[in-house]
Amino acid sequence: HRPDLFHSPHYVLPLRTPTRVVVTIHDLIHLLLPELLPNRLALRYARFFLRRAVDRADRILTVSAATAADLERHLGVPAERITVTWNGVDDAFRRRLDGAELERELAELGLTPGYFLFLGNPKPHKNLERTLRAFARLPRDGRRLVVAGAPEGGEPADRIAAWARELALGDRLGVLGRVAPDRLPALVQGAVALVFPSLYEGFGLPLAEAMAAGTPAIASTTPALVEVAGGAAELVDPLDIDAIAAAMARLAADPDRRLELARAGRERAEAFRWEAMARTTLEVYRQVLDRPRRARGAGFAHAESAP
Repeated sequence: HRPDLFHSPHYVLPLRTPTRVVVTIHDLIHLLLPELLPNRLALRYARFFLRRAVDRADRILTVSAATAADLERHLGVPAERITVTWNGVDDAFRRRLDGAELERELAELGLTPGYFLFLGNPKPHKNLERTLRAFARLPRDGRRLVVAGAPEGGEPADRIAAWARELALGDRLGVLGRVAPDRLPALVQGAVALVFPSLYEGFGLPLAEAMAAGTPAIASTTPALVEVAGGAAELVDPLDIDAIAAAMARLAADPDRRLELARAGRERAEAFRWEAMARTTLEVYRQVLDRPRRARGAGFAHAESAP
């Protein structure tokens, strides 16, 4: 096809890229939290391909200022070679479902409104175990915690089941597998709050989706989530189980605070639109094509602090 430019939306580039190259790097979790990787081979893989990507790319896109700062600090990438393109939120989350429609869609998932929602895979950095332990400390008032996005079988499901038994959660915990995209807006809107205390994120799309849906959110103080929340979420130390539990109890008991966060969240989520991301990306393409091709390795220095 003889393209003028190749854009890889992931940091693993083809072996040969004779064109100008743009690469998107979403996060540096493999470098910054290597203890969460399955083995040392995974760490060597990530190191090699991340360094190759930043060395080869004419421009790097990333989804948050937090990840841009990580690229500068840990891989020595000059700021002028990085452009932040926030992720967008599908407009389906912004469309408020009326009571009857919401209840009908939730019933098909076996749910009724008013639960806490943990949305995402149960990888260690998502902090599901501390979320479960925090919820277990709340009064048994009939409210449930719904975990959605976890595989329905295998080791992750076994691990969740073991935590549930240890904490005697019983029917207070509802575990859904992967939820179809067209079901997600109802799932999010039916929650009293999203609980998203990740140890690390490059962006945190479930947080942005919850805010767009008008669902209050509890998020961690990890830099990307502070950036995305923009003051429109309850922020907690992700290592502090008591703090997570206190935030959940506070939102469950305070409808005025929930309304305040819902309004602030919808306003903040206006910043997260795919059209804006596309315009910024297209402008980067134009800039890269308008400039002389960058020599391989030019403008790149391995940072002394790189993991």
